[in-house]
Amino acid sequence: MDGPTGDGPDPAFLVDRAEANEVTAWDTLVQRYNQAVWNVARGMGLSRNDAADVQQTVWLRLVEHLAHLRDPACVGSWLLTTARNESRRLRAVDARTRPGHRPGPDPQNHQDPERHVVARDQMQMVLRALDTLPDPCPLLLRLSVVTPDLTATELAAATAIPEHRIAAHRRRCLQRLRTRLDASPANPSTDVVHTHPGSAPNPPADPAN
Repeated sequence: MDGPTGDGPDPAFLVDRAEANEVTAWDTLVQRYNQAVWNVARGMGLSRNDAADVQQTVWLRLVEHLAHLRDPACVGSWLLTTARNESRRLRAVDARTRPGHRPGPDPQNHQDPERHVVARDQMQMVLRALDTLPDPCPLLLRLSVVTPDLTATELAAATAIPEHRIAAHRRRCLQRLRTRLDASPANPSTDVVHTHPGSAPNPPADPAN
């Protein structure tokens, strides 16, 4: 993402055009990074409403700081770092207002229970096992699976893992997840665990559920 993405414009070019109030440049930035911002917020355990608040705040922060970015080519990393920091702030606020409560994914299911009940149960088991892993494994694996086109630089920005350790950390997290799944009473197929790396918008469909 930080750099040309397929046939898309270079991020630094998009930042330059957005600073000139070009609407199409803003639209392209939102289309390119909005899902990843959402994934960071949800991967850190925020509810859908809080994740939507993070999205709004992140894009507002970009508007405020666009002219002062030190490296416009790394706008993707900047957005994900901002999303992580804002998510952490909301978690801290929630912890103060509701002691002992840790926000988690909303229990929503968008699949046909008659046709996909087995796949649903397997995915729910994987997600439950994922949430028992130590940080930052849940966030790293969710981002790696749901937003596989993120660069190592962007994953590092989102998770606070040093960039050169992303691959090794992901392998350890996957091994821990497989160990948890193997120890589950009803062990699901690990095929659902993929190992490939990695205007104010409305919340996208939540792929974590």
